Amino acid sequence: MQPLSGITGRPWTGGWSVWPVMNKAERVNTVFLLILFVAIQLAGQLSSGLSGRASSLFNIFTLVTYGCLALRFFVWILILKRLPLITAYPFTGIIYILILPLSCFMYHKPVEPERAAGMVMIFAGIVLCSLGSRRNKAGNKAKQSREKAVHV
Repeated sequence: MQPLSGITGRPWTGGWSVWPVMNKAERVNTVFLLILFVAIQLAGQLSSGLSGRASSLFNIFTLVTYGCLALRFFVWILILKRLPLITAYPFTGIIYILILPLSCFMYHKPVEPERAAGMVMIFAGIVLCSLGSRRNKAGNKAKQSREKAVHV
């Protein structure tokens, strides 16, 4: 029995192959959830940076940070109902690419070479994950066609 792809209830063969089995509305909803997840994560990180500058322990920025953390959890569960973990997880690394330029802009922090190199390495990892899952999809198609040829 094949595993199912979350709420769609359709068979899942791994990697990016979940996108073609979804209809257009399901795909748009899933992309919206991924963008919402990254935006909530980014808001939580930026408010966390501001909460460290405030004088009291429970200020508005700390509460916003915890609220974003809780909301991010529920959005992540919705994403995992629609996508396999191997497809969804690289989107969590996008925050590290976005937070460096935003922290330079908002907090006037200099870009250190080590952080820039780390950002490039994270970006390369995200690209490699997406290419690996696409390659896995092509390998699965070739394997299925070989199996069909054997059974015929």
